[in-house]
Amino acid sequence: MFRIITGIFFALVGFLFLYINLSASPPPSDKAGNISFAVVEVGIGTCLILWGWLHRSIRNRLFDNKIQISFGVKLSLCTLVGILPGFVGSMMIYALFHVFCIIEGDRSCIEKSFESNISEYASMLQFNKFSNESYIVGKVVVVDLGERIRDALIFPNKISDVQFLLPEKMRAYKPKDVGTVILLNWTKEYVFSYIPTWKAYRVGCEVTVIDKNNTTITARRAFKGDDPPSEEYLLGRNPDYNKSRETFGETPRRDVITYIETLPQRDGAQQ
Repeated sequence: MFRIITGIFFALVGFLFLYINLSASPPPSDKAGNISFAVVEVGIGTCLILWGWLHRSIRNRLFDNKIQISFGVKLSLCTLVGILPGFVGSMMIYALFHVFCIIEGDRSCIEKSFESNISEYASMLQFNKFSNESYIVGKVVVVDLGERIRDALIFPNKISDVQFLLPEKMRAYKPKDVGTVILLNWTKEYVFSYIPTWKAYRVGCEVTVIDKNNTTITARRAFKGDDPPSEEYLLGRNPDYNKSRETFGETPRRDVITYIETLPQRDGAQQ
């Protein structure tokens, strides 16, 4: 009975995990991996339920001890009915998301679909045609430019983390969906040094919003992040004086997201 209860628990947790990942907005960054894990968990739960049902104490009540089931048969049935379908299903889901990109919403597929367009988007920073009003049109794609700030997961010439933190209805999944290109030009401003080899920076971001079809800059605004931690940050850390290191204050990412979300939405038909 314990195996059956444990199996039901595993299966329910797996189904709950599936529901959370399929309905989450924005979707998790590794939606395929999470769903694959949930399918395996459901498979293991099914296996435990079957194993418990085949156990002698249950079998005796159902079949009056007329059927003898060996350990090998139990293991084979458990594998065929529970574990094997769970692992095969998880691999198929992972392939559908990551390899064939059949299901929209997976981060790696979105990044892959925009790879060949990043340089085109970056060149739009040179546009000199400006709109009299701020707006976005259609779906947006957000690209990081400027400084590389590893601690904040900011990598230039890549789809920005901000893209996946915006409301789902705003995000473009493919280049053909893009109506607005948003370029985030990240900077780091030196503030002070903890020690000669350990520098502290403030992070800045200039947001440029571009109407892709009209080749028009519709909005531009600069944001500054928080100051880096004070010198007390070093207390008890025993820094290596021979190793170069950088520390950053909190980035203005949250302010950038709020700004993008509050820009007026223009109907594509008005372009």
